[in-house]
Amino acid sequence: MKKNFQIIAIVIILITSITACSGQRSTLFVDDKCNLPCWRGIEFGMTRENVRALLSEMEDIRPLSISFGESSSRSLNTSISVLFEGGTFRKATFYFADDNLKVMVFQEPLNDNDELGYWIKELGQPDQLSLCGGELTRFAMWHSYYYFDSPICLFGKPSKEKNVYKIDEKTPIESVVISDLTYDRGLAKIDCYSDFFSDQIQEWSGFREYNICPNQESLCD
Repeated sequence: MKKNFQIIAIVIILITSITACSGQRSTLFVDDKCNLPCWRGIEFGMTRENVRALLSEMEDIRPLSISFGESSSRSLNTSISVLFEGGTFRKATFYFADDNLKVMVFQEPLNDNDELGYWIKELGQPDQLSLCGGELTRFAMWHSYYYFDSPICLFGKPSKEKNVYKIDEKTPIESVVISDLTYDRGLAKIDCYSDFFSDQIQEWSGFREYNICPNQESLCD
């Protein structure tokens, strides 16, 4: 009898643990310091050194993973990249223009965070989406989801679809981009703010099939 009780107790603990893991909220929303677009005390306009100092104090970021990048071809000419210890994303990159933080990208979501349905539950229905694929995108189809008056856009994993793409709750998401609303996101050229996406914007109307590259006046193939 005692053995049976122990088995039942173990099963209950396992079920509780699994439920807790599957219900885990994203890194973006588990924060008591500030609300998006601020993240864990990191705010747009901060310098690279300010951001580095805050990142180095976070327990779920690998200390030796903090790295710096530079680019002479972008408006966002410097960056900081980090790797997470578990959590809901594998890594994140912080982009700066003239040493002012302008864009944060949280990449490779884990668990159910990598599905569009999860983000719609958190953020609501997107207002627009972009489906673009062809020669300019090396024959891959890229998809992005946009919210009006919001600092967030969702960048989907590439597909090989050619004419139409069916979007549902399981549609895979590759990264979540948070940007400074005062910054011209056309200059960012990061993930869902890449140039060729803006020419193929269409209205979101729920989960269904959408035409890829609906704007025939803009090159897509």
